[in-house]
Amino acid sequence: MHPIHKLLAAGALTAMIAFPISSAFAQSSSPMGDNSSSAAAPAQSGQVDDATLQKAAKAYVKVKQIVHQDKQANSGANAQPATQSDKLNAVRDQGLDPQQYNQIIQMVQNDPQLQQKFATYVNQNGGDAD
Repeated sequence: MHPIHKLLAAGALTAMIAFPISSAFAQSSSPMGDNSSSAAAPAQSGQVDDATLQKAAKAYVKVKQIVHQDKQANSGANAQPATQSDKLNAVRDQGLDPQQYNQIIQMVQNDPQLQQKFATYVNQNGGDAD
């Protein structure tokens, strides 16, 4: 399998496992009365700017690290999955809400040019394309 496809498959799995979002949570996480949310507009319009893609790549690397560390720490029979809040905080620390992050990951999966850019940004942030 091509490294970018592995990366995106892992990202999709991470996104699905990491962020099962109810509509109530998604609504409560959006800033009230803030019409200047630059990260929300690109993800919702079907396009994403480079700065937002870079934020998503940084969040992806952090979420992947959290999941990897959790797997190593909890390799026994009583393994507990990485806390949802740690993964959510990793995304929010980049200025994205989980719904935006998921939308960007989906867009990357469906666009070969975005896949290449995303993989480059992931590599620049200490991630790998495995």
